Amino acid sequence: DAHTGQLGVRRSNMTKETKVVSTLMITLRRSFAGTPKKQKTVLEAIGLRGRINQTVEQPNNPGIQGSIRKVVNMVRVKTRDQWDADLEAERKRLATRPPVKAVHGQPTPLEP
Repeated sequence: DAHTGQLGVRRSNMTKETKVVSTLMITLRRSFAGTPKKQKTVLEAIGLRGRINQTVEQPNNPGIQGSIRKVVNMVRVKTRDQWDADLEAERKRLATRPPVKAVHGQPTPLEP
């Protein structure tokens, strides 16, 4: 066949660049209680099992994006980069600070 390469792979596939697929971090924000069965099925297909604040990582593709649109009121979605930036900010916020040494009997710079 004129369209196949040495290994039987179509030449058109050999010339395409591999695209880096970003991932989405999807967090369940609301309970399954009172949710229509169709939405529960979509959430389970995404990988969420009913625990609030459960997070799953999924590839960013049209199928996942369509599923998210069906349950957008129940989930929070961030890209992996946003997720990592938020984690780093939280680590900085919670970082331990050196202890404050109080010396009694001596005026502090804030006292007149």
